[in-house]
Amino acid sequence: MKDSLFVQCTVKNGALVFPMKAIGNKYQKFLNDQPEGVKLEIFIGVSGDKGSNPQLARLHAMIREIAQEIGYTFEEAKFVVKRKAGLCFTKNKKSTASLLVSVTKMN
Repeated sequence: MKDSLFVQCTVKNGALVFPMKAIGNKYQKFLNDQPEGVKLEIFIGVSGDKGSNPQLARLHAMIREIAQEIGYTFEEAKFVVKRKAGLCFTKNKKSTASLLVSVTKMN
């Protein structure tokens, strides 16, 4: 899997503010460890109380990577994941966000 980093922070006066210094250090270390000129894919989402948008984006990123590895399109891989998770039925398709709720309840 590619190098990746997931952190949560807030914005104050136009700058990122991390809840703990260690998280800010983790963010800075990640950037410092990257070779000069590397291209980064960055997703920034504003989360509400539930915080499901970043989780959903991460799930979609993982499905996209799996699809590339096995030669499926994103939609094909997403359908397989939904079917295996019991979220896709013939007449009633549940959203991928339902998968996040199911996984969260399991933990």
